Amino acid sequence: MVDGVLEASLEGDIETASGGVIHVREWFAVRTRHGRLQVRATLYRYHGRVRGGRSVDVLRYDNTHGDMSTLHIHRFDDDGRALGKEPLAPERLPPLGDIVAEVERHARRRRRARRGRGRDALP
Repeated sequence: MVDGVLEASLEGDIETASGGVIHVREWFAVRTRHGRLQVRATLYRYHGRVRGGRSVDVLRYDNTHGDMSTLHIHRFDDDGRALGKEPLAPERLPPLGDIVAEVERHARRRRRARRGRGRDALP
């Protein structure tokens, strides 16, 4: 507890049906103000990957380099190579459910592409 503010964190993985995984890490400040409990997220990291064959990065939202003014998204190509990062206003951070859906779309597309290559390799 720092100056009456309790700090807490949440960390874990969310797995999607098609082989996507989102590593979630959030830090929170919790305090009581005017008799009401207030919880505010202060740091985020949502790192999406697709498993299967070789795992590849899909996206990463984070502000682990500073406060909310440093929030950004890292984008990756279909082979998991970094394309760079774009700043993101805090109010534009998608809900976690939307991030899970985006990683699942990538996982489905990658799964279809791998199946297609397998068929093409048959005589």
